[in-house]
Amino acid sequence: MSFKDNEYPLLKHFVEQKNDKWELKDISLNEEDKSFKEVSLLVNTVKNEYLESKQPALKLANYYGTLVNKVDFSRVIWVTYTEHKRTKKELEEAKKGVYVSPINGYVVVYWNLFKKQAQHIAFVSLEEHKSIDEVLEYEKDNLL
Repeated sequence: MSFKDNEYPLLKHFVEQKNDKWELKDISLNEEDKSFKEVSLLVNTVKNEYLESKQPALKLANYYGTLVNKVDFSRVIWVTYTEHKRTKKELEEAKKGVYVSPINGYVVVYWNLFKKQAQHIAFVSLEEHKSIDEVLEYEKDNLL
């Protein structure tokens, strides 16, 4: 179950019931909040600049996830899958039904919401597919 935070509308809380009590499981960014677009633009700009300088053969895929630090709500893990930039020939083959999963890794950004800046950014190669939730769970320990 999830709900929006009235005091911090950019945040979305995920709770679960354990032993007849509700517990906060995770917090993510609320994509429906008006300020999400501004944060998303800033973070994507940083991620694209990073990829251009460190991994120019890659581009951001259109699949991401966020996780907010539950202690102070200032830091966010923002994970976005990456894929190789496809050649014209590869794009034509894909139209013919030849499909190969383009996901090869992800870019993780530790973003400070209050300072509006990246604290850390890195590319992580994936040998086997992991869901965004699995990646966020793995990265969560570094956020705290």
